[in-house]
Amino acid sequence: MFLDALMLLVAVVGGALLLRWLLTALVTLYVEAPLSTGFYTSLPSTAVRERQAQVGLQTAQGPGWAHLGWIADPDTETYRVEQALDGMWRAVERTRFGSFLITPPGGSY
Repeated sequence: MFLDALMLLVAVVGGALLLRWLLTALVTLYVEAPLSTGFYTSLPSTAVRERQAQVGLQTAQGPGWAHLGWIADPDTETYRVEQALDGMWRAVERTRFGSFLITPPGGSY
């Protein structure tokens, strides 16, 4: 009897979670379908390449850190951040978004 009640409870909770996920997905599709913008709400996805060419790579730095910023297209591109140490380039990280904080060995931020 107790085991049957427990199984029923698990089934009801699981069904409720599945229904919530499905409703959230449907609402998201309904809300985002008419949007002409992608990652940047003020920039149509068709204008991303042009803005990338205009802006390029922007940097800000301080003692022991540097911030890299660029116009990203996370829906279609990934980016590899590389660092030159002792004349050799090495990959630091991969990112999908146009922001990266880098610290050299021993650096702080």
